[in-house]
Amino acid sequence: MLASLHIQIPRAAETTGRGMVIMRLGFPLAQAVLAVTCVSGFLSDTGFIPFDSGCLAMPAFKPEQYNSVSPYLIVSDTAATIQFLQQAFDGALLRQYPGEAGRIMHAEVRLDDTVIMLADAHPDWPAVLAHVHIYVPDVDASYQRALAAGAASVQEPVQKADEDKRGGVKDIGGTTWWIATRIG
Repeated sequence: MLASLHIQIPRAAETTGRGMVIMRLGFPLAQAVLAVTCVSGFLSDTGFIPFDSGCLAMPAFKPEQYNSVSPYLIVSDTAATIQFLQQAFDGALLRQYPGEAGRIMHAEVRLDDTVIMLADAHPDWPAVLAHVHIYVPDVDASYQRALAAGAASVQEPVQKADEDKRGGVKDIGGTTWWIATRIG
């Protein structure tokens, strides 16, 4: 059986001590993603170099596999926005808390490596128009999926002066999603 192991530990030599391990096994390719809870050294060109201090613990200030900065979208229809994110970008609903009168008080959806936080608008917290940029493997296919999921076109995908091909859509909750793929 063929196997390879890729370890990515951002700033492991500093104080974070966390990362992701992606293991690929066999044929056809299978993936398993594991959280690293202890880093006792790092790999270099010459091999494994242990830390003198032993393991660095995972920080407890945030949930495992959450990014440090997340957009928090106050939208007119959180349920519809969640459905859009699931259909357009394969979003995974992590958790959802009901509010008064059928509102969604708080929800979290994972898009690739990022957690998007959402809530329904409320008289004290009106909907705020937002723009969110998302990188995807295929901008054209994702743009079409977003339209099929009910979004309105803002801009068809096109490459301009930078290395990204980018298009935009506006979802029913009022958020504009700039969809891009790096192509050059």
